[in-house]
Order: sequence, then structure tokens, then C-alpha cells
Amino acid sequence: MKKESTDLIELIGEFLVSGHSQVVAKTTREAEPIEIEEKRIVFNFETEQVIYDACQHMADKQSAELLYNILKLHLKSKDVMAQRDENCLSTVTNHELKNILSSAQLSLEMLNTYDFEREDRSRLLIQAFEAVSQSVSLFDEMIMIEKLQHQQRNKNITIEMVDVVPIVEAVIETLSPNIASKNLTVSLHDKTEGTFINASAFWVERALFNLISNAVKYNEDNGTLTIDMINEKKAIVIHVHDSGVGIETSEQGSVLEKFQTTDATQNQGTGVGLALVKAIADAHTGALDFESVHGEGSTFSITFPKKIANKQIRHPLAVMNAASILLLVGLSYFFPVIPTFDTVETVGEYESIKLEDGSRIKIQKGDDYSFWHLQNLTGSKAYMRLTLDGGKAEADLRGSKVNFVTPTLSFVNLGTELAFEQQQGRSTVSVYKGEVQAEKIHLGKGEGLVSSENGIEVTELLNAPYGIVFEADENGSVSLHFDAVEGAETYHVVLAKDEDFTEAISIQERSKRAYLFSIKEDGYYYVKIAAIDKNGIMGFANTGVIKSTYNLKQGVLLRKNGQYDEADTFFKKSEKSFEKKDYEPYSEMAFNSYLQGNFAQAVRIYEEALAINETEEDQINLARSYYYLKAYDKAVFIYETLLQDDGENEKAMWGLAEVYIATKEYRKAKKTLKSLFDLNPDYPLAYYDMARVMFLTKHKKEGFSYIDKALLSSREHDPFEIANRAVDADDPEALKAFFIDNIYFHTQGQRAYIEQEVALMLKKAFSEN
Repeated sequence: MKKESTDLIELIGEFLVSGHSQVVAKTTREAEPIEIEEKRIVFNFETEQVIYDACQHMADKQSAELLYNILKLHLKSKDVMAQRDENCLSTVTNHELKNILSSAQLSLEMLNTYDFEREDRSRLLIQAFEAVSQSVSLFDEMIMIEKLQHQQRNKNITIEMVDVVPIVEAVIETLSPNIASKNLTVSLHDKTEGTFINASAFWVERALFNLISNAVKYNEDNGTLTIDMINEKKAIVIHVHDSGVGIETSEQGSVLEKFQTTDATQNQGTGVGLALVKAIADAHTGALDFESVHGEGSTFSITFPKKIANKQIRHPLAVMNAASILLLVGLSYFFPVIPTFDTVETVGEYESIKLEDGSRIKIQKGDDYSFWHLQNLTGSKAYMRLTLDGGKAEADLRGSKVNFVTPTLSFVNLGTELAFEQQQGRSTVSVYKGEVQAEKIHLGKGEGLVSSENGIEVTELLNAPYGIVFEADENGSVSLHFDAVEGAETYHVVLAKDEDFTEAISIQERSKRAYLFSIKEDGYYYVKIAAIDKNGIMGFANTGVIKSTYNLKQGVLLRKNGQYDEADTFFKKSEKSFEKKDYEPYSEMAFNSYLQGNFAQAVRIYEEALAINETEEDQINLARSYYYLKAYDKAVFIYETLLQDDGENEKAMWGLAEVYIATKEYRKAKKTLKSLFDLNPDYPLAYYDMARVMFLTKHKKEGFSYIDKALLSSREHDPFEIANRAVDADDPEALKAFFIDNIYFHTQGQRAYIEQEVALMLKKAFSEN
């Protein structure tokens, strides 16, 4: 028959070595929370007083405050549970608080206060250690339940094809020391026929570990452990049979509930492990069943369907009783036991964990890892742990302290930036900033280590690669080259969409120094290159920026063929990809509108381009668009501003002269053009405009002479612009038709012919006037 648990109030009385304890109604409203008078201690609460008389061990102030908080939680939980389940508090609160707080705290207090013989000190230390170990196991299981529920709620449980056989074998290998200590005979029977289940490998491993470790823990010495893995019609069933203590019939109804332990196991278990296994089975629309005969052993059977159907799983913590919740709250004042769920993003090739202080840990997608982040209630204490069983990870930590664990190494960061890897029994660490404490080894900036069965070797990190060169073609291919690094065996190259390399789109590791990427989406891309030495330790990295303009180039090619609408589609794709971080898409779209004569639209888009980057070319084209819209004052303002920055800006001088001609300010136009001739005697457009000024001011002979000079100076100038400027004059319609026929629909191979014909037509047109 199960023994009655000692009430917590009496237990504290034992610690104080009190001759008498009582709980009475509070008589005065105003009173100090704790009153100590000689050998009497009074704890005052809202409506009650807890009084201890004739105390032989008077606790110090800090211990008295701890006892006060424990009693406060205890009394409050009694009030909450009184109407629901009178036995729940004694079953849960006394069991857990006695082991976690009382056995550990009071044992340590007594060790600190009294002088004991060696045998008694050892007994008290063992008692405290076992209680703390049990509490750690308890909260590990509770955190796992919360993590499972969190993943279900956010629908981010990683589902994959899972083979249960190697998982069972790995668990047996992990538990081999425990199995050997009890001299158990283990039998594995694989009848899965190579069939996989559709499940989360992480949670399947956790469920099987709990079941098998229970079968080992509660087995008899020289007993048997049998595991049968069976392929049924729609599911894989794993039966775990032990020859241990078994479960009494009266206790079997509640064994899968939280905090429920049997009479035979209450001093060894937390009562949460099987509840977690059941939650995992439910999450996979499976089942957990068991059969047990007291004194003969138990068989637990977990079923995983081959295909998962959608099912709404009840929040695992929703069934927690008030006492256990209060227990968690009480402990959370002193220990980091409250789970904190940091933002986890799966972006590109990484799973990225973002912490509150801006720190970030990145793990290559598909690698085997787990992450815990616990805090106490006030947030003053935190515990973070990343376990990496295989793969690569990087960390940029801005104040956060993380315990990193691999199967062959454990270390903690004392600084910020590092990288590490776990592969095939070997761990490597690289420290880029700050420091790392790995076991008894201290690593500083620029150092790395490799840990394997041969021990730990510390070395200097390789230098970063330099001489990075990118070459892109119009088909979207980008080639990358860089200089060799002495001592490098391979190179780790990451291509990402962001400067933090979180949105990685390609991760490659090769011995060659030439890489090829296909980038058919415009924007800025970032590349990071690090050399890896013979031990697999990654050295310092160098970074570069690639500007991809695939869509932009496609649009330019289409525009050259006169396909303006199609070109505009590609320019808009480019603009969307750059997200207003680059002016070129706007510049090309504006020029597209300009060539089609849509000058109002060109003005609007050029202004967007200039808001990002004030290039001279776009300012000239904006002014020219204003010119065609007859917004001459705005065009003059742009030209004069450019000339203030550079008094020898030829394009601005020529554009200003054009405005003066349009506004009939011929004297200013003539003066500006002469200044342009002084700078560049071979500027052909200036000759054409001077010819226009002469014709418009009735100086025809001088006009023809300037046209002849234009012919001699125009061999190296763009015939498109020459013809365009000629059409701006008061010319016959025939000349405009000639411009359309010979410029837009002929190849550029006829450059000299077009220049000559335009000049001759212009001369002929004016001689006939």
C-alpha cells in the first residue's frame, strides 16, 4: 500500500527542528511577511499565518525568504485545487516539491549549518544530487512537450521518410552502459521489411528513447529486453518488452498521465516521460498502448502510421493540474526553466535561430540539431544549448552565451562570431571574434580546433581568400574566381540574397577556385568564401557583392530591336527585384518612355532614378524630357546646376543652347555654343545648332558652312543624336520621314551613310526655302 506523503508544512518544520507547527487565521491586517522572535518564526500570508515554535535551527534571512515563497505557492495551490481534486496536491505538489526543493535545498542547508560525519555528509549530498537530477529530467520532458505543441501550432514539424530500425539500434547503443550494468539480454527483431514511416525523425527518436530507457531502468538484473518492429497494413508498430517490476492493475489506468508514477517507480521517475511519448504518438496520428503483469514485466507498443492524416492535437499543457503549474512558476523564480521560443526561420539553405538581442545561429538545412532556450521568471537568468549531431553551423552572438554540444565536443562562447561542424566522429570549431572555452582549452580570435578520437588539436585559422572576380553574361550565368590560399584543401562558398548570409541560395564546397552560378533574377547578391584546412577547420572568410542584371539586359536587347512593350516588362521585373535599391531599372524604363515620345512618363521615372542615384546621364535625359515638354525653366535649372559643378560639361552646355534656341534667345545660344567649341572643336551637334541659329537669324551662308563643318567632325559621334537634333530644327516633313526610315529601320553598319545623307537632306531643305 502506498505511503502517505509528508505535508510540506511538516517537512519545513523538520528542517527548522520545530517542536510545534500550526496554520491559523490571520488576526492583524498589517504585519511583516516574516517575523522571527528567538526560537519562533511566523510566516504571514493574506488570510493565514504559519507558525513554528521551539525551533532549534533558525534559518538565515535568505533561507527564510525561500521558505516563505515555497509556503505561499503551497497554500495558494491548495486553495485552487480544493474544489477539484483533494488528492492532487498531495500526489503532485508534495512529491515534486519534496524531491526538488526540500530534499535538495534542505539537505544543502543542513550541510552548510552543521558538522556531520563523513558518512552522513555523503548521504545528504547523494540525496541532494538525486533530487536535482530528477528535477532536470522532469523539466527536460516538460520542455519537450511544450516544444512539440509549439511546432504543431506553427505547423513546422519536419516530416520526412524515417526508418525506425537504425533509430532503435542507435538508442540501444546509447544505453549500452546501463544495459551492461544490469547484465540485460537484448533481442531486436526487425520485421519492417524495409518500410519507412512518414514522420519527424527527431520526435520518433525521442519517443523510442523514453520507452527503451524505461524498459532498462525498471528491469531486473540479468533480465531480458525484447524489441519487435512489425510492418502492419497501414502502420509500423514497435513493441518494447521488459522482464521488470510490472504495473499493478489498480495503477494501470493513470500510468500515461502526467506526474503519475507507480508505487514501484515513484522514487525513480518523474511521471512525465510516458506522457511525452503519448503526445508524440498523438501528433503522428498514432497510438501508445501497453500490457503489464505485476512482477512479470511490461510491454509498451507505439504505432506510427505510414501516412499521417491531419489531426487537431490538444495542447499537452492544457491538462496540467494547477499544482504542477504552480510548481513550475515557483521554480522559475530561481532557475531558468521557462522555455523561450525564439524565431526560427527556414530561408534558402539555412535554418536560422534569431535571439532577442539580435544574435543569430544558422544551421544548414537538413542537419540534425536541437536548441533549448530557458529563462527564469524575471529574465535575469538564461540557459541556451545547441546540440549538433551532424552538419555545419555558424553563430553571430551579440551578448548571448550558448552551450554548444556535439557527440565529441562541448564548448561555450565567450565572444561573438564562430563556426563549427560535426561530421563522422569529428568536431571542428573556428573563432572569428571573441573567445571560446572548449573543455580545458581556451581559444581566441583566429584560432580553431579539431576534436576526434585522437584527441584535440589547436591550430591557426587560414587566411581569407582574395582576388575575387565576377563575370556575368546576358544569359544569367555568373562565374566566380579567386586566388588560392596556402594550406587550403577545399573552399566553402555561400551565395546569399542578404548581407548577413541568412537567405543563402547556394552552399558549395569544392577544391577548385572557380564556381558557376545561374542567377536569373536581378538584384544584389552576396558571396562569402572561406578556405578549409586539412583538419576540416574553416578559416577566415572574405565577402563580395554581385550585381545581377539579367532582366535588365534582356530588356535592353528587346529595345534595340524596337520591342518597347516587351522591353518594359523585363525592366519592371528588374525594378521589383532590386526593391528600390538601384537606379538602373528606373533609368532604363525612363529611357524606354523617352524613345517612344512619352516624355511626361519619362520625367516621372527619371525622378525616381535620381532619388536613388544622381547620375549625370539621367539628369541630362530628364532635362531633355523637360525640353520636349516645353518646361524650359526646369530644363535650364538642371543644366545650370550641372555647369556649377562642372563648368566644362559639354552635354549640359549643348542642352542649354537648345533651350535658348527654342525660347528664341539666339544671342545666349550663340555665346553658349562658342564656349562649347572652345572646349571641343569637334562637337558635331554644336555645329548643327549653330547652323540653326544662323538660319533663324537670316545668316544662311554661315549656316551652310557650319553644316559642312559638322560633316567633317561627326565621324565619331552617334548618328542617332545627330539626326535627332537635325529634326528639332524647322525642317520639312520629308526630312522627318527620312529620319524614321533611315535611323530606326536600318542597321548601325550604315553609320557613315546615315550621317552624310542627313546632312545633305538638311542642306537641300534649307536651300529650297
